Amino acid sequence: AHFRPTSKCVTLLRALLDDGGDKAFLVTAPYGTGKSLTTAYLLHLIENRDESRQALSDIEKRLAEVSPELAGLASSRRRNRRRHGIAIALQGAHEHVPGAIKAAALEAMRRLRLGRQARRLQSIEVHTLDDALYFLKDLTELCNEIGLDRILLGWDEFGRHVEALVASGR
Repeated sequence: AHFRPTSKCVTLLRALLDDGGDKAFLVTAPYGTGKSLTTAYLLHLIENRDESRQALSDIEKRLAEVSPELAGLASSRRRNRRRHGIAIALQGAHEHVPGAIKAAALEAMRRLRLGRQARRLQSIEVHTLDDALYFLKDLTELCNEIGLDRILLGWDEFGRHVEALVASGR
């Protein structure tokens, strides 16, 4: 609810909400420019949970001042109670990235009350990055089966992860 959209965040939000093709972005900007809040807003918009709808509605009003088109897109998603996605949220350094991806995906499914559907993914062992890719492939298939429209993996403070790797000589 604290998110104040800016013209700079609109470009990122548009790119990440675009339905065309695979995408990967590394966003760098000075501390305090709103990267984390933009990501948090996007995660809520992607998941489109009932408990987030009021905050999303409030943000749409502020977003309309910066980008009426994007505010309309966000409003359309929020009002469609059938549009949901998985938002895999990672933060900072992780000792075991594959396991962190799996845990964050299962947590997202818990937030969406998809515990029964998550059971088939829980048994997948994830030790290597190849295992994580296999897990994400199965997650994608499951999302397609149950009608979820996207998967977003957001890693806030990724630089801390890189710093930890360098510090440990990895």
